[in-house]
Amino acid sequence: MNITIGNPWAVSEKGGRLNNEDSIFPLPETANSNQNLFLVCDGVGGAEKGEIASSLACESFQTFFSTFREGEPNADFINKAIRYTEARFDDYVAIHPEAKGMATTLTMTFVGTTGITSAHVQPNDRAAASAEQNQDFDY
Repeated sequence: MNITIGNPWAVSEKGGRLNNEDSIFPLPETANSNQNLFLVCDGVGGAEKGEIASSLACESFQTFFSTFREGEPNADFINKAIRYTEARFDDYVAIHPEAKGMATTLTMTFVGTTGITSAHVQPNDRAAASAEQNQDFDY
């Protein structure tokens, strides 16, 4: 399978909020042709510190991937990345109790040599998050 990644781009709208609660990885200006992990995190509107939650989730998830990934990620590895990210949230809230209740969604796409792996996590079902690997793509 041969998958070519073009330059990523992103569009984000803050809607009626004063601040943008979205975060992405990689930022378009830092992406390169070897990039294979892509994240979109959307801080939950109405919850405390959505912009911090989305940024922290992107940073923590990609840090886990870049530190511990060996080969293609599977559902177990992705769930470990989610638990690692949750632990970083706990660490942050322990230092900043005013951020209790912060939440974000996280959508991940990993373009590997054997296919595309994706996962989506909602704030209330992180423990039930699962990953699907689709190897039926042929570009």
